[in-house]
Amino acid sequence: MKITRTPFEDVLIIEPNILKDERGLFFETYRQSLLDEALGREIKFVQENQSTSIYGVFRGFHFQLGEHAQAKLVRVISGAILDIIVNLHDGRAFSIELSEDNQQQLFIPNNFAHGFLTLTNSATLQYKCDKYYNKESEAGINVNDDVLKEHFQFPDNMILSDKDKSWPRLSELM
Repeated sequence: MKITRTPFEDVLIIEPNILKDERGLFFETYRQSLLDEALGREIKFVQENQSTSIYGVFRGFHFQLGEHAQAKLVRVISGAILDIIVNLHDGRAFSIELSEDNQQQLFIPNNFAHGFLTLTNSATLQYKCDKYYNKESEAGINVNDDVLKEHFQFPDNMILSDKDKSWPRLSELM
C-alpha cells in the first residue's frame, strides 16, 4: 500500500497494490500496522458502515461532536464519488475522487466534517469508524454554504435529504 499525505495533518490517501491477471484482481484493502505507522499512533476501528446512493445524491456534511467525534477510513466499492472533507477548526476543505477504478481510500481524522457527491449512476461506499455512532452527538454543515460553493462546483439538481438541508451553514458554526 502507498500512503500519501495531504495538505491537512493526518488526512491520508491510501492506494492499494492491485494485482491483476486474466482471472480478475486482488488487493489488500486494509492493514492496521501501516495506518498506525503513518499516523504515529494506534487507531482502532469499532464500526463499519455501507451506503449506496444514486447519481446526484449528496450526503453530508456530517460529523459527531465531543467525545463521540469519529475518525473514518472511506472507500468506494462500486461507482465513483467526489469525497469532500471540511476542517472544523478553520473551515478549509479538501476533495478527492474515490472510485472502484482507482480503489483509493481516504483517512479522515475526527476534526473534519465529511460529505460526498455521487458521480455515477450509483455508488456504494464503505467506511470504518473509530467511535460508535451516537445520535445525540450528530451534527452537520449545510452544503449550500457560500464558503464551500466558492471551492466546489455543486450541481443545481443535487438530491439532498431533509436533514442535510437543515444543517447550519459553516459560518454559523465557526
